[in-house]
Amino acid sequence: MRKIQDYNLKNKVVLVRSDLNVPLENGVVKDVTRISRSISTLKYIIDQGGICCVMSHLGRPSDYDPKYSLECVKVYIEEYLGKKVKFLDNFDSATKFDSNFVYLYQNTRFFLGETENSPELAKRMSDCCDLYVMDAFASAHRKHASTYGVMDFAKDSCAGLLLSEELDTVSEFMHDPGRPCTAVIGGAKISGKIELIDSLLDMVDILAVVGGMANTFLKSQGHNIGKSLCEDEKLDTAREIINKANDKGVLLYLPQDFIVANDKFNTTDEIRDLSGVKDDDIIFDVGKKTVKALATIALKSDTILWNGPLGMFEKEIYANGSISFAKSVATASAKSLVGGGDTIRVLTSAKMLQDISYVSTGGGAFLELISKKTLPVLDFLEKK
Repeated sequence: MRKIQDYNLKNKVVLVRSDLNVPLENGVVKDVTRISRSISTLKYIIDQGGICCVMSHLGRPSDYDPKYSLECVKVYIEEYLGKKVKFLDNFDSATKFDSNFVYLYQNTRFFLGETENSPELAKRMSDCCDLYVMDAFASAHRKHASTYGVMDFAKDSCAGLLLSEELDTVSEFMHDPGRPCTAVIGGAKISGKIELIDSLLDMVDILAVVGGMANTFLKSQGHNIGKSLCEDEKLDTAREIINKANDKGVLLYLPQDFIVANDKFNTTDEIRDLSGVKDDDIIFDVGKKTVKALATIALKSDTILWNGPLGMFEKEIYANGSISFAKSVATASAKSLVGGGDTIRVLTSAKMLQDISYVSTGGGAFLELISKKTLPVLDFLEKK
């Protein structure tokens, strides 16, 4: 793969597609993790004598929306780099770039044709630089103009430091994980994670399915899950996955007890064993028995991959399962690889983010790389 270190950047205008898609609350940046993780590539360009230009998306606006203006991250880039940032509203090849500044373009989602991978927009982006650097791992699974199409027109393109680091780390897990190797996959539904689970069955020794998606597996085995979230159309798929796990000798663990209520606004909760779930119960979190079992699994593992919360962690009374498991992973001696925005928010709440071996900035890209073994951008970045 072509990497930024392969190029002489002296006096070159370098356009970096970073991932600055930070969480906002009333226009204020609530977590700077993605900004801080993007800085190494920007600093490298400056240190090598290049002129650094940055673009990214923020949120999912379909058109111009001032509350998603990328100008909110400008002050953080200036602080990290110790260099003034000039904000640009458009991609104009006539722009006179000055090495005394870093240049930050407006939210790419504000430009017509970004998500449709417009060739016209992609060319306008590429015309602004001597070298294009893809460094947004979290968007590397999307064929957008700023992440994919631009490489059709760029004079040259390569991977940035963060993208290279992410690819190397996930690839190491896929090809040579320590044993026993455990994957804990949560979230609401199995629909978007079937390929991932299939791939993991060839890699891991233990697969724990948690969160809302576990309900579908439990119901497929004849267990009562009350009125809990379930994908009835995926019951056969869940049975197939369980059978595959058995055939491959993978231990598939499902929750054994739960925190239930009659609705999500109920402030009182009850604990139910698997055999005790009632018809009007709704499962919102795992119980103490499951928390203890997962802690034991983490303790015995040499490698842990985790994606997806164990329950409705957004509501404090249903966050214990996710928070407890975060602490188990963080304190285990296992090498841990974590990806996905919700999972990172759990770790942040548990104050355990710094205790994870590697936290991926990607969610969808993280899962797609593991399940499909490749990403669209890699076709462009392969050495020719």
